[in-house]
Amino acid sequence: MDRSYHVHIHVIRIMILLLLLSSFLSCSKPEETQETYMLKIDEMPVDEAEVMVYAYQVYEEFINIGGENVWEFEDFSGGKSALDVAAEAVLKNIVRIKTIQKKADEFRIQLSEEQVRISRTQGSKYYLQLPEAFRQEHGITEETVHKVFIEFARARSVYNDLTSDLNPDEESVEQVMLENSEYRKLVETAPKDFLTQMTVWQIFVADDAQGTALDNIEHIYQQIIEGADFEELAITYNQSDVMEQTYSKALLPEAFAFELAQLSEGEVSTILDDKDGYYLFKMINIEEPSPAQLLDFNNNFIEYEQKIRTETIEQLKSEHFDVVYDEWRRNTIVDVDREQWEKVDFDFE
Repeated sequence: MDRSYHVHIHVIRIMILLLLLSSFLSCSKPEETQETYMLKIDEMPVDEAEVMVYAYQVYEEFINIGGENVWEFEDFSGGKSALDVAAEAVLKNIVRIKTIQKKADEFRIQLSEEQVRISRTQGSKYYLQLPEAFRQEHGITEETVHKVFIEFARARSVYNDLTSDLNPDEESVEQVMLENSEYRKLVETAPKDFLTQMTVWQIFVADDAQGTALDNIEHIYQQIIEGADFEELAITYNQSDVMEQTYSKALLPEAFAFELAQLSEGEVSTILDDKDGYYLFKMINIEEPSPAQLLDFNNNFIEYEQKIRTETIEQLKSEHFDVVYDEWRRNTIVDVDREQWEKVDFDFE
């Protein structure tokens, strides 16, 4: 038999064997499972378990702000319901932390063993606070929470690294501090005025449809001028539930502050009016602070001012960091799986 024939048959058998082997391998290749995620940030997937840890944190914040019924608000902010605002907050928080993680990698910022240990300890405590049914429903493990808390710590490290050498100038600090109305009032007012207590009696006559209120209060005032007892007149004519009031001199009612501050003990004001009616006041007692009280006030103010200053410096550092972060965010690609994202709700009870 021709040798070429045997070679030809041998080649055919090899080809059939290869085809059978290829068919077997293709049949036995495991099916690729489709990756599920709620969102991707620069191709980094974030799964349901991790998202829901963030969601629970936002849930707690909203409950603290608005109570258990907060989710009933249809116009919580900017015409959006509390549920919509909360869902946006979850997404915003995740994007922020993940974007900063990428920068932490670029900057080669790593946590120390002690920082990791603390983060994991905090994560374990928080994991145990999550309702068990909630953990099971969303596949949240202790390691899931550890990952979230470690990333929080890395984000804080990036923040500290970028702001540690930032020292806002004193003028900027003082300008922001004065935007705090309580602090501004303390700075602009003498300590003695804050501590001086002024007790007054009042006679209030409300405006009426007949327009007789002014005539009535003028009649009462004429009686006072003629020597009638203010207290007896107040008992008879005062239409307010309150006759006696005590105010700090620095915090007198704005409508009457100037007039009341001029009164000495025993003096009666002229007729004063506001949108509700007419008033007469008699200064009953003025109690000024002792030197010890003034010293305590000044010491407390120094502590308070330092607290406001520290908070203001941190605010300015945060604003500086936000400018940098906004640039990072503009270069971050966020891909949200809207079908999966619909699973984010806040019915955790």
